Amino acid sequence: MNMPPSLTEPHRLKLRIEDFTLLDHAGVFDAYGKVELIDGVIEVMNAEFRRHNRIKNYLTRRLQRALEDIGSRYEAFSESSLALPSHDLPQPDVIVARGGSDDRYYEVRDLAIVVEVADSTVARDLGVKCALYLAHGVPEYWVVAVASGEVHQFWDPGVDGFAARRMVPLEGELTSATMPALAIDGRGLL
Repeated sequence: MNMPPSLTEPHRLKLRIEDFTLLDHAGVFDAYGKVELIDGVIEVMNAEFRRHNRIKNYLTRRLQRALEDIGSRYEAFSESSLALPSHDLPQPDVIVARGGSDDRYYEVRDLAIVVEVADSTVARDLGVKCALYLAHGVPEYWVVAVASGEVHQFWDPGVDGFAARRMVPLEGELTSATMPALAIDGRGLL
């Protein structure tokens, strides 16, 4: 009997979100801290230093206040799992999304903005993570580059990449490209 090469040759087994969830609920990852599922592979994230944690929390609070000030139905959340079917379950540092009380992961349909704070991961966040969010149609993506003190903003996802992008120094106002009424003060985040 001739079997297709994909069944007879060694190959990578990509976990699905539901596989990852079962493992997580069984406590498999308890000893590892923060883990993500990226392209079907379980990735253990570095422990968070105080600076990273501080920036992430300040950013979340500032975004939440600004959303309330403009009367938005969106909220800012920290460390939320984002289901990008069927093999990706990243945990961005901050998301701006519609909240809910149901028992499911956030999905792209819930999102306005995804934010990664990049202290030691700027290349990854501008590379692999940017491509991941682009591929799934995330409306707006920010990378807070700690070392350079600027925010890389990407929006308008398309087949050739994000159609629009800009870099903004964290020295003044930081405005969303897709929600122009949403603006925060970037000073003092770093």
